[in-house]
Amino acid sequence: MGKNVDQEIEELRQKREDLLQKLAKLEEKKGTVRESVYNKVKSDYEEKLREVEEALREKSSYLKEKLDEFMAQLNEVKVEREKVEEEMEEIELRYSVGEFSEDEYNEKIGGLKEKKEGIEEKERTLNEEIEKISSILQEIGEKVEVKEEEAAPELEIPELPEVGEEEIKAEVETPAEEPELPQVPEEEKLAEEIFTGQEETAEDWLADIEKQLDSLEGMSEEAGEGGEAAAEGEGIICPKCGYKNKPDAWYCENCGAELIQ
Repeated sequence: MGKNVDQEIEELRQKREDLLQKLAKLEEKKGTVRESVYNKVKSDYEEKLREVEEALREKSSYLKEKLDEFMAQLNEVKVEREKVEEEMEEIELRYSVGEFSEDEYNEKIGGLKEKKEGIEEKERTLNEEIEKISSILQEIGEKVEVKEEEAAPELEIPELPEVGEEEIKAEVETPAEEPELPQVPEEEKLAEEIFTGQEETAEDWLADIEKQLDSLEGMSEEAGEGGEAAAEGEGIICPKCGYKNKPDAWYCENCGAELIQ
């Protein structure tokens, strides 16, 4: 910070600390003096404190600018330090594989160590200045935004809606909707009806078979009776006496004459 501004801010800061200490001690004395005396002294200190803090607030813009400046310098110093540390690691590696002699190694690494120490000292000084300015801004109620590194934005995860017990119960008790069956073509539908109809009338089919067997049996009986009747109608007539003999007879059953077949 600039010398004059730095001294002025430091004086204001010390005054503020002194007034805060006096107010704390005054609070301990409360009740030991008249209330009017206590309130008068307290009001006096509080008014002086407001004046000091207002004077510090007038310097807040300057302090914030200096804070940003010191932060930028600190980032540059950190990059420089990391570069020196990388060079030192490289020398260590090359020396370990036998590229440098011990004298060359000591010379190279010694120069880098001195450079690193100077950078670290500068880094400590900048950190002290940053801490000092941040503390002053916080004391006067100013918001401090440190721009050392930009943090990655946090992902916003939407909150899931809360489900009450009644909603869960209603969901469980509600029957699931039956899936809609696809439309079946007419050809497949007809084949399905035929196949289903056959399965459903299996007992009727057996009854029809029995009826057909009974019908065949009846036809066989009728055929037998017709054969016998035909056989009776086709008997052999005896040429001698005219008696009607059986078809397989060789002689007439009436007169005994030989039958001509």
